[in-house]
Parts: sequence; structure tokens; C-alpha cells
Amino acid sequence: MRSSLRERIPGLSGLWARLARRSELRFWRRAVADGRLEGLSREEIFTTHVGLDRAFYAAKRVLDIGCGPRRELDWAEMAAERVGLDPLAHRYLELLESGR
Repeated sequence: MRSSLRERIPGLSGLWARLARRSELRFWRRAVADGRLEGLSREEIFTTHVGLDRAFYAAKRVLDIGCGPRRELDWAEMAAERVGLDPLAHRYLELLESGR
């Protein structure tokens, strides 16, 4: 059986993770600088895209993993609980506080 590239090259997973984090932060830095942080909603992703309507979320707990620095779940006010979880949350706070 052939081994995966990650198995053959030690440290590759860590390298990919670091590159992904850098890329994600670069994207959000540009979004903040361009003023693109407000006004967009991901409601459609949680509803139309997956074939559900807003009523489905009534009194439910909603978890958005990898939510980024925006308030992506504001649209789900009917939910019992809304939680956005992102491994870069501390970096997003720094980004938003610095305004760049």
C-alpha cells in the first residue's frame, strides 16, 4: 500500500496548517482594510444551500465551526443558542482591534 505524502514527509501537516492560517489571516486583513467585513450574511449557507428554512433552527443550538471574525450567526435569532468557534479567534481579535 502506498503511503500518503504526509506520512513520507515529516512535519508536512504542521506546514500545511501554518500556511492555511497565514492565508486565512491575509484574507481577513484585506477584508478589514477594504471594509468588506460588514453587510454580508451566511444565512443562505445555513438555509437554502442545505435545503432548510429558518424555522428549522427555532429553539435549536447552532454551532458554526470556522466562523471567522464576523458575526455569522446574527441571522439565527430564533435559535436557543448560537456559538461561533474558530481556532484563529484570538488572532481575529488582534486584527479587529488594530483595524488592519
